[in-house]
Amino acid sequence: MAHCIHCGAMERDLMKSRQCGVVHCPNSNFTLGSGICNVRQWVEEGHTVGLGTDVAGGYSPSMLDAIRNARIASVAVTQVGGKQNSKVVQDLRLTYSQLFYLATQGGANTVGLGNTVGNFQLGKDLDALIVDPTVTSSTMTVYEHDHLLDRFQKFLFLGDDRNITSVLVKGKKCRTD
Repeated sequence: MAHCIHCGAMERDLMKSRQCGVVHCPNSNFTLGSGICNVRQWVEEGHTVGLGTDVAGGYSPSMLDAIRNARIASVAVTQVGGKQNSKVVQDLRLTYSQLFYLATQGGANTVGLGNTVGNFQLGKDLDALIVDPTVTSSTMTVYEHDHLLDRFQKFLFLGDDRNITSVLVKGKKCRTD
């Protein structure tokens, strides 16, 4: 199921009992003005959730854009009720690692391919991007003291297609720059 912004408890329970996955398409939701999905709630209730791009309602097929907009949506959900400074509210925001999971394994699980793709476990098809955060045309600034995790976060929030040097599908390069 896509979007699922306005589902009540009964609908969420029915979807869970029927093992329906939820595809969060924040770009589309923002562009159409249809609302903001509380992804954290879906995840905490045990639903299978992934990220989508839904370009019929949005403006970008980029999963990086979906990750960034999902982060903004999770922050916006926490702003309701004026509790911006509360520690509890801070904990409700999706982290970069949660967002990356939703974009990879969460998405694969949602469409029934979680046993085939979604991470680098042995036996799964290797679908991957080779990323270089230091390419000269990049909008990212990488410092000598940046650890791998810092570089990864920078790519998620600042990188773009210029940083992708190769695309692998089932372990074979299908694009190389």
